[in-house]
Parts: sequence; C-alpha cells; structure tokens
Amino acid sequence: MITQALNNTTAQVNLLDIQSHPTETNTSITFYDQRSGAVLYNFMHTINAKGVPDTVQIDPLGMYRVTAHTFPSVSKDSVTLTAGKHTVIALDAPQGDLQLKIDSANEYKKLYAIVRKHGEKATLNVQEFSDITRYIVGDYDLEVLTLPRIHINNVNVAQSKTTSVQIPTPGLATIICNAPGYGDILVEKDNKLEWVDRISLNSVKESIVLQPDSIASFSVLRIHKLSFIPSKKHSESLPELASV
Repeated sequence: MITQALNNTTAQVNLLDIQSHPTETNTSITFYDQRSGAVLYNFMHTINAKGVPDTVQIDPLGMYRVTAHTFPSVSKDSVTLTAGKHTVIALDAPQGDLQLKIDSANEYKKLYAIVRKHGEKATLNVQEFSDITRYIVGDYDLEVLTLPRIHINNVNVAQSKTTSVQIPTPGLATIICNAPGYGDILVEKDNKLEWVDRISLNSVKESIVLQPDSIASFSVLRIHKLSFIPSKKHSESLPELASV
C-alpha cells in the first residue's frame, strides 16, 4: 500500500499569466531539494490539447524549491506533496515577447544586445537581433553591442504582446593609413570625447561598422585618409569626422 501511494503521487505546475490563468508554457521546470539545493527533477513544461499542463510523478517524501526557467526565473519554496494525491503547484509567470530589429541589409554579420532588468546591473540575457524572446512582464534596459554602444532603457514587455525595438542601420568607416598602426575611436558627448573602442590596423586599409550620427573623432597613428559611408537611410546626415 505504501508503494502504491508513492507511485500514485503526481503534480502539475501551472504557470500563471497576469490574469492568473495557467496559459504560460514552453519553459523548463526544475525541482530542487529545499535543504541541499540538489537537482532532483527537470522537465520541459508543455500543455496538452485540452489546455492542461503535464502531470509528472514526484516523490512525496521531499520538500522542494520549484523553479521555472523564464527570463528572469520564478520560484516557489517549501513545496510539499501528499502521498497518493495530485498536487497543483502555481507560479506567477506572466510573459510577453521582445523582438530586436535592424534592417536585413546591414553590415553586421551578427548583432547582440545585453538585456537587464530595469535599474539592475546583472545580465539577464544576451539576445541576438532578429530573435524573439519571451520575458516576464516588466521593464528592461538594453545595451546594444554596436560601435558605439546603444543604451535603451525602460523597454516595457506586456502580457502576450510583442514589443519591437529597432535601431538605425549602421554605416561603414574606412581608414587608410600610410602604414599599419593603432588607435582609438571616440564619440563626443556633452562637449567631451568618450572612448568607444581600441582598433589595431593590421593593414593600411581597414573598414569598421559604426552607428550613424555619433562618431566624432578617430585618433589613429599615421592616418592618411578617413571616409565614412553611411547607410542609405542616413546618407543625408553624414557625421563629422576628425582625424589626427
């Protein structure tokens, strides 16, 4: 009888949307031992054709911390089950989508953005442009890994909606030197020059992908010629470039 009760102990994890309906899914779930932190169970959360989350067999003798690996993750501590019964475990996990966009005709082979919870320094995710990624509803800060970097704060992700963020199409800066050299890319902000990137010119001609309307100066040894080819959308606003 004890063995039968243990074998008949089941659970389901309901991932609740903002209306407290169990509609969220397609994320991995982990059951940790509450005391030791050891991983005991892990499975991919799905919903069947009737709209009911999967039923899984769980040992009722333990106490668990249940985590849904969303962005950011959500957890419930001190979860216990009753032997021979079915237990429903609910986690608040309302989600929406974030889409990062740039014109397909651009100079980047791959482009990424660091996603952080608004006001926090810790990296939550590194998302590739053109991807659509789900996040817990709320506000997020983006740091796009362009030259120079683009900071976009307070991006709101709402329940079951897609928030699209699009950045300007970049241009191409070409540096021609009398001989290979090295130097810095600088950007002007508030009447000051800020460092953007250090470049090493292994040949007398180098091309660098840059965002438009921002680069103020190149400081490069033995520079001979500097040109900037903006994107078609920004050809009317060629940034002023100074060389030394």
